[in-house]
Amino acid sequence: MNCRTGIFVALCLAACVALSGPTRAEFYDGNDLHLMCTSGGNVEDSGICSGYAAAILDAMAAHRERGLDFLGQKSCVPDGVKLEQAGERIVGYLERHPQWRHHPGAYLVALALSEAWPCPER
Repeated sequence: MNCRTGIFVALCLAACVALSGPTRAEFYDGNDLHLMCTSGGNVEDSGICSGYAAAILDAMAAHRERGLDFLGQKSCVPDGVKLEQAGERIVGYLERHPQWRHHPGAYLVALALSEAWPCPER
């Protein structure tokens, strides 16, 4: 590659980066989750909502087993709680706190679960 070609490629890459716009570190924020979790008959959205809730529940449980917080939160979900119940708690939390929906979804789900099922103080 000659010098001109290298400069051209570098300028193209810089333009792509500059024009790509702002990036987000999270996949979903609370607005996205609220929309998906309350979409009613949309099977794809409700599946994403359930999968997202299940992933955060599992992550929180894995962290708790190691004595760690998950995003600063702990939740002790009792045995027998169904995923649908967790989803209802998450939606309720998002509806009670619309002013926080711009925050990352994982953080808001962790807050909702820790509020719904706090761990006993030690």
